[in-house]
Amino acid sequence: MDARGRIGFSPVSDAAGLARCGISPEAACNRAQVYVVPTGRRYEGIHALLQVARTLPLLWPLAPVFWLAARLGFGQAAYDWFARRRYLFSRRLPPGQ
Repeated sequence: MDARGRIGFSPVSDAAGLARCGISPEAACNRAQVYVVPTGRRYEGIHALLQVARTLPLLWPLAPVFWLAARLGFGQAAYDWFARRRYLFSRRLPPGQ
């Protein structure tokens, strides 16, 4: 979806890559993390999703939803609820099971 190549991906297992961005492996396991290279800002959870939605045209319709959820204060709680249950929403099993 990123035709302009503005988004990169680092797996949680790349501790050196995460450290360069100031992201701990624990934080990366708990919430999505976005590091904006030009500004050095880091976003997590619902705010990370908002940054991705603002960057990818296909996700632009979701940006106002994420923004409003974050602004009203329930976005992070909703994000955390889904994150804790992410394996229930996918066909994959958690690591080690």
